[in-house]
Amino acid sequence: MKIINWITMLIFFAHLSQAESVYGLSCMLQHKSCISVPMVHLGNHIIAEFLECENMEDYEHLEQALWSAAQAANATVIKIMTHKFSPIGMTGLALLSESHISIHTWPEYGYIAVDVYTCGEHVDVYAAIESLKGFFKSKKVRQIKIERGYDQLQED
Repeated sequence: MKIINWITMLIFFAHLSQAESVYGLSCMLQHKSCISVPMVHLGNHIIAEFLECENMEDYEHLEQALWSAAQAANATVIKIMTHKFSPIGMTGLALLSESHISIHTWPEYGYIAVDVYTCGEHVDVYAAIESLKGFFKSKKVRQIKIERGYDQLQED
């Protein structure tokens, strides 16, 4: 992909409003023109950035924060894994029957990258985000929603 296309895509993401749905990403990445095609919806993916956070070194409660986020979302936890970095920072992953919740902290910047991806209509991705936002006491959140699925092409 040419550098100008990457710049265009970055400008596109920079102008998304909070929690805006991003359908058409796949056609942008495949360098195709975007057309409206019915999509078979398979899941929701929230990519969030938490800013001005607290509790970013609270490793002892990180696992509980992931459990609480999964419960708030009505998701089924398979396994939770966490890791503390030296000298600072931590990461955590909740492996779900429906997909995953992950967090990565940068305490030196007051920044946390959060990823919540779920399949199934019974899961509330926004509830997981709100739960983690509360745990980390984030003062500002930026997020986008990607609706996952595939194009449903109709044959004539």
